[in-house]
Amino acid sequence: MAAGDKFDADLAQFKLGATSYACLTDYQMSDAVTIARAACSSSGGAVVHKSAGERDISFTFNVLLGSQDITLLNALAPGTTGAFEFHPEGDTASNIEMVAALGIVASRGMTGSIGSLTVVPITIEIDGSITIQAAS
Repeated sequence: MAAGDKFDADLAQFKLGATSYACLTDYQMSDAVTIARAACSSSGGAVVHKSAGERDISFTFNVLLGSQDITLLNALAPGTTGAFEFHPEGDTASNIEMVAALGIVASRGMTGSIGSLTVVPITIEIDGSITIQAAS
C-alpha cells in the first residue's frame, strides 16, 4: 500500500494499567447484552414479562511475546485490573480509541511458539461501560 492509504496504519495495541502491548497477532471484541426474563401471575391470572439487560463487553487478544518479556507476561496475570485502552489502528490522533475505567484479565494462556516467540491469548472483561472515541 502507498503511504496515506486508508489501511496504511500502525499495528493494533492495547493498554491495561500502566503496561502497553503493541505486538498483537489478532484481536476480537464481544459486545452483547444479557437478557433475563421473569414471569409472574397477577391476581387476575395475567402473566407479566420483564426484561432487563446488562452489557457484557470483553476483548480477546493474541499477544506475541518473546522469552525476555517476563514483565509483560506477569502484568497480564488473571485477576489483574487497571484502566483499559484499545487502539485498533495504533495510538494515532483521530484513529478509533476504546477506553474503560476498569478492565480485568479474565484468562491467560499460551498457544505455541515460533522460534523464541510465544502467542499468549488474553481475555479482558470490561467492568462497566466502554467509550468509543477518536484518539487525541
